Amino acid sequence: MLAEATTSDGPVVVSVAGGAVLAPDNRHRIAAGGLVVWLRAEVTTLARRVGTGTGRPLLGADPAAALARLYTERRDLYAQLADVVIDVDGQRVEDIADAIVAALAERGVRADA
Repeated sequence: MLAEATTSDGPVVVSVAGGAVLAPDNRHRIAAGGLVVWLRAEVTTLARRVGTGTGRPLLGADPAAALARLYTERRDLYAQLADVVIDVDGQRVEDIADAIVAALAERGVRADA
């Protein structure tokens, strides 16, 4: 699915699960697919969002601890891939969207394309 999504002819937004960056082929596809935006959040924010972790087997019985471990393991990969990093902690959805649109505009990409 990632290969198909990142080679689309039209403009697309692809939300990639955190573990996708672990495979070198996926990292190459993500980087080659277009502008990569990392919506970075603190582990506490992520833990609050996932709650008990129901439906997320990687998080186990202690989602906050699992998220902290996963973030430590993956953050350098996220940083290497990201063309733009937007910190989302405490931000309104509208402000995050505006930041994404501004980042696209700075790079000459039309957000309404």
